[in-house]
Amino acid sequence: MDRSLKETVYSPDSELLSFGTLMRNMWSDLLDSRELAWRLLVRNISAQYRQSLLGYAWAIAPPADEQPPPPTLHPAPCRHG
Repeated sequence: MDRSLKETVYSPDSELLSFGTLMRNMWSDLLDSRELAWRLLVRNISAQYRQSLLGYAWAIAPPADEQPPPPTLHPAPCRHG
């Protein structure tokens, strides 16, 4: 058995009742999974922009067709009276 693995013991006591313990465990899990999160982020960006002419530049500056149209100046309506 690998001794580097953490042993988990389940009990009827809820960690939600102890806010400090809950936050410490959440932070620990987040730090443990940061490498996985980084690899998934890089993989998704690579897959999305692989076929693009400008490639990774679109990740920073989205294409023009995804931008809202610029505001236009409309002439004031004519009032006949």
